[in-house]
Amino acid sequence: MKLEIIMTHLLDDARGCVSRLNNPESLHDFRVSARRLRVWYRAIDDERLVLVPKPCLRRLKRLVQVTNIARDLDVHMSLLKKNAKGLSKKDKAVVLKIEEEWQKKVSPARRKDTLQVGKLFPKVDTDCINVISKMTKQNAQQVRLSLWIGHVLAQKAKKLDSQLKRVKSIDDEKKIHKARLSAKALRYLAEPFVSETHQAEQLVEGLRELQDVIGSLRDIQTLVARIENSRVNMPEPLLKRLRQHGKILFKKFEKNYRKAPGFKEKAQLLFASIVQTS
Repeated sequence: MKLEIIMTHLLDDARGCVSRLNNPESLHDFRVSARRLRVWYRAIDDERLVLVPKPCLRRLKRLVQVTNIARDLDVHMSLLKKNAKGLSKKDKAVVLKIEEEWQKKVSPARRKDTLQVGKLFPKVDTDCINVISKMTKQNAQQVRLSLWIGHVLAQKAKKLDSQLKRVKSIDDEKKIHKARLSAKALRYLAEPFVSETHQAEQLVEGLRELQDVIGSLRDIQTLVARIENSRVNMPEPLLKRLRQHGKILFKKFEKNYRKAPGFKEKAQLLFASIVQTS
């Protein structure tokens, strides 16, 4: 598999999501495709395979950021509904009122996100086409993924293992967030190889499971922060339930990931399999 084929596929995927942005689900799909694009373009720039213009990298970053507001509201409302079950009628009424207030913000947030994407993506599309064209011209020596992807995967996996080990308590929210971002980046880099090797499938599945844990924990932490930093008078039983859910997730994280994450070893196995099949 050639690098430019992967980059072209990622760009085509993002284009497809943009063409369906009237559908709320497509906005989420676009968020993921934009993140994949950014991870891969940063990787090829970091490795100096092709020099990616700084404006391109800045626009990719901005494209990722502009779709956060609506997604966070959706997730937070879903968590409220899930954790409001079993509350008293009085507390449920308070939660319902808050949900209604937040729901009013979702549609405007989606419209704003969609407009921002519509303005930014054509420039990003052009940037990406230029980089892929440059990549094709420079690829006269047939640079294969196996010559550099192993280094990238090992580097990212080593960083993730180190970040996970540095998380000592549930209050290490910044460290948890950084580990979550690193897990996403490593997963996006490994995904193109899932159809080619079982080792990629194992690595991606392990990263998904990790993301389910620390992603859910992060969502609870940001919801509690949203509540505490606002004038919302949230029922204490609900806050207690959210915090308890967070503690359960952190215990699962400690048990399965903090002491011996093992992602570096999985990345090394993937690299070996890529070399054998290339």
